Amino acid sequence: MRLNVRLNADSSRLESLREKLKNANLLEDRQADIKRENAELELRLGRDHVANDGNIRAAIALVDRTISELYDDRQGNLLIEPREDGPHFNVSIGAAVTRAASTR
Repeated sequence: MRLNVRLNADSSRLESLREKLKNANLLEDRQADIKRENAELELRLGRDHVANDGNIRAAIALVDRTISELYDDRQGNLLIEPREDGPHFNVSIGAAVTRAASTR
C-alpha cells in the first residue's frame, strides 16, 4: 500500500514537472518571437524615419518658426528620434541666441 501511495505521488510530481517544462518551453519560444518582432519593428521605424526625412525636417522647421513667432526672445527646437521603444519627440523652448550687429 505504501508503495502504491508513493508511486501515485511520484507520478503526480512527474506530470507536474512535465507541465512546467512544457510551459517553460512555450515561454522561451514566445520570448524569442517577441525579440524578433521588436527587432523588425525597430528596423521598420528606422527605415520610416529615413524615408520621411523631408517631412520630419519640414515639421522641425515649422515648430522652430512657430516658436520664434510666439516668443520674441526665444528659440524653439523640435527633435524627433527613432528609438527602441518608438519615435521620441522633444520640444524645447530656450533663450534666443543673440547675434552681433553688423558693422556696415
